[in-house]
Amino acid sequence: MKNLLVHFSLVAVLFAGCGAGDVTTHTPTPQVQDPFPVLSGYGNWIEVPGYGRVWQPAVPGDWSPFVDGQWVWTDRGWVWDSDEPYGWVVYHYGSWTRFGADGWVWVPGYEWSPARVRWYVTDHYVGWAPLPPPRAEFPDAFESGGDRYWVVVPADHFVQPGVSRFRTRTAPPALPMAGRTGSREKPPDPREIERTANQQVRERRTEKENVVHGQRTLTRIHITGDNVVQPVQAAPPLPAPATTEQPAPVLPAAAARPAPAKPTPPSTPPPRVIEKKRTPPAVLHPAPRRETQKDTTRSATKKPAVPAKAKAPKEPEK
Repeated sequence: MKNLLVHFSLVAVLFAGCGAGDVTTHTPTPQVQDPFPVLSGYGNWIEVPGYGRVWQPAVPGDWSPFVDGQWVWTDRGWVWDSDEPYGWVVYHYGSWTRFGADGWVWVPGYEWSPARVRWYVTDHYVGWAPLPPPRAEFPDAFESGGDRYWVVVPADHFVQPGVSRFRTRTAPPALPMAGRTGSREKPPDPREIERTANQQVRERRTEKENVVHGQRTLTRIHITGDNVVQPVQAAPPLPAPATTEQPAPVLPAAAARPAPAKPTPPSTPPPRVIEKKRTPPAVLHPAPRRETQKDTTRSATKKPAVPAKAKAPKEPEK
């Protein structure tokens, strides 16, 4: 009987030990306080060798940073205005890098910048890539694999909303590589963008907001003012070249007279027409009838008529 009690005691201890082991195994490990609570609902924090705790957004595999948004010229320079709700943190603090098959991850940082990117600028193209963390290197634009890091668009579409719609992934033959002759690793000049795009780039104001996140206070910038892109007004037409002929003076409406038409000279002069003067017909009035006396003197002295001589008859021939 005593041995049976010992046996049951040993079995009870074994079952108790197994239960204690299961509870210890499933005890959750303590979580590190999140320094950026705004990111918790849009991704996960993972450990990456060499960088420690980084944030990975919950996005498709072909996603890239600095794609969904627009470049805006402000009183703080070029600011990336993101369409993503967490963009005000990850595009103005820290840096980005690729971590194997996991894709892009964000390395936290605490220095604010209007755009934490590298630039690639030529006369016809503008490109940008996320600023990498220390010890990380990205290929230059248009080099092998560079299209996974760089967003390059024609310069005349640089300030358009949804700028990634104009992204190009192939390099023109004459386009130089970043950092070499013909390119500048500095932000594009807004006046050059105006000339290239034929659009007016207006400087917009920004307002600063201090946001408390965890144990830190972050800066959030709000862009105010009108839209950044406005059509350029057409230039006034050039004046007409001066001519030697002076224009006719403009008369007031009361004294305005139609200008006489200039006759066109004929090729041959027309015959001269001489118009005869027409005299008006004479009006004849009958003269008054006067009584005349018969000239008796001339008839009294008138010589009598002499009769004509008769012709003598011809003598007969003998």
